Parts: sequence; structure tokens; C-alpha cells
Amino acid sequence: QYTGTIGLALAGFVLCRHWAGTILAASTLFILILPLLSHLGGAEDRPSEPSLSLVSYNIQVTNDRYSDVLAYLEAEDADVVFLTEATLRWRKELEPLRSRYPYQVEGIREDAFGLLLLSKLPLDQGRLEFFDTRRTPSVFAGLHWQGHRLQFAGVHTPPPVSPTGFARRNNLLEALRQRVVSADEETHWVLAGDWNLTPF
Repeated sequence: QYTGTIGLALAGFVLCRHWAGTILAASTLFILILPLLSHLGGAEDRPSEPSLSLVSYNIQVTNDRYSDVLAYLEAEDADVVFLTEATLRWRKELEPLRSRYPYQVEGIREDAFGLLLLSKLPLDQGRLEFFDTRRTPSVFAGLHWQGHRLQFAGVHTPPPVSPTGFARRNNLLEALRQRVVSADEETHWVLAGDWNLTPF
């Protein structure tokens, strides 16, 4: 839509010999179509690179569409699945996934802060960590993929709907930031979860 409008404007500027407008419209049009040029031609010649697939999904404690969520996760067939708001009922309903994802870290709870990490990839040092006095869990684990070890961190920060929630969310994010920046430079991170960063 924008490309077509700017293209028409460019043609109008050229016909009217308005050179400043022509240059501006041509530059804007080039910027818009530049990302498309990389997909034109030669795609079949480029070797496909391996990629890690991950689904991060807040399944919600009040959600009862168990079969829909199960069908979605089965269809996606990701290498790693990280679920927030995972309860005992959700763990039971997603039991068919267990054979597909033999490596797991559980932080099942009956409130909105239960976590469940499912992985086809081998995990090491899978654990829950708690960064606040209310024991809001985060999941940490090493992921072994394509001969590399990746450090996974999965979080569900408190929603900032009150001054207390705002402070708890920011404290958890700061704790995670410190963990990342203090890690070895060779550590490659995979971060997932419900960050509650939507501007309310």
C-alpha cells in the first residue's frame, strides 16, 4: 500500500519536474523495497542453514481449550516449548507431548506463575531459580544443539498493574540482566517467556 502510493507520488514529481520531491520519493521507495530485493533470485542457490525452533506460549490458568493448544503444539513441532501459567491440569492435558519431548524442567503451580519447559534437545543443569521474596520461578537450563551449548532462561514476570507489581517485574528483569552480562562472553543465550512489557 505505501509502496504503491509513494510510486504514484514519484511519477507525479517526475512529470511536474519537482526534483526535490522526486529525490525524496525515490529514496523512500528504495528503502521500502530494499528488504524484498534480498529474496529475489538465487534463493535456490543459497544453502539452508539449520535453525532452532522454539514456541513460547502463555497458556493461561483459566484457559480450558486443552485440545486446541495440544493440536497447535503438535503441529508446530518445535525443538523447544516453553509454557507459562502451567498448572497440574495443563500438565495432564499435555501428557501426549511427553514422548516427543523427553527432556523437561517443571515448575508447576496452581497460580499464574507455573512454568513448563519441554525439549527435544538434551538439557543439562535444568533448574528453577527465584529472584524475589514471593518466589516467582524462572527456568534455567543448558540446551545442546548442533554441537553447541546454549543457555536457556524462561521467565514470567509479574504484571506491572500496581506499584508493587511494577517494582517486582523490574527487579526480576534486572536480576536476569545481571545474570546475562556476568556470564562468560562465549555464552549464547536463548530467552523466552511472558515478559509483561506491554505498555499498559
